[in-house]
Amino acid sequence: MSYNLSEFLEKAPYDTEVCPFDDHSGRAVFAARWYDFEFNNPLEFHIFLYRFSCVLQPYIQGIRGDELEDFFFPDSDATTQATREHESHHFQDLEAIHWMYRDLNFVKIPWLQDYEHSKSMELPGDDFPELLAFGKAGYLTIFVADEVA
Repeated sequence: MSYNLSEFLEKAPYDTEVCPFDDHSGRAVFAARWYDFEFNNPLEFHIFLYRFSCVLQPYIQGIRGDELEDFFFPDSDATTQATREHESHHFQDLEAIHWMYRDLNFVKIPWLQDYEHSKSMELPGDDFPELLAFGKAGYLTIFVADEVA
């Protein structure tokens, strides 16, 4: 299935945050949140993240326009990969903020509050897990990556 950058921009997150590590490693925690009406269900959100993972991190860092276009590389297998990953993991009753305090306790995301994202799915990452969550404040992802230079 073909898709383009305009599809991401039409559903750009309404809240974002970058929290650099204190160790000068160039790594950071990235967070983004979308309104709940943007996606019909958690699988659709998961597929969206897979399709646009290449531009999400630069977008969270404030990169826009033609420069953002430079990061966009469609993945023809994104839907299949996201569906497979989604089916092999499960959402659990875990507040996103509690997960963050447990796994990334140095991070402060000012707009993330208790009881807003009560269903969470933890996905394995390289050094740190990734979180997908949803609830009354919409859909959320939190992940660790190198900052875009």
